[in-house]
Amino acid sequence: MLALIVSFLFAVLQTFLLKKLMAAITAQDKKTSIRLFFIKFILYGVVIALFMFKFMKYATYCLCGFAAGMPLTAISLFIYYSFIKRN
Repeated sequence: MLALIVSFLFAVLQTFLLKKLMAAITAQDKKTSIRLFFIKFILYGVVIALFMFKFMKYATYCLCGFAAGMPLTAISLFIYYSFIKRN
C-alpha cells in the first residue's frame, strides 16, 4: 500500500512540474525551462532507483498509483484552470 501512495504522490508532483514546465516554455523562459526539465529528470532517476531497490516486489501497486495519479491530477488541473480560476 505504501508503494501505491508513493507512486500516486510522485505522479501528482510530476504533473504539477509538467504544468510549470509547459508554462515556462510557452513564456520562452529558458532558465526556468532548463531548471524544471533537469528537476523532472533527476526526480525520475531517483524514483526509478527507489523502485528498483525498495518496491520491486510491489510493481503492480506502483504502476496503479502512477496510472491513477497522473490523469486525476491532470483532470483536476484542467477543471481548476478552466472553471474556477479565471483570469
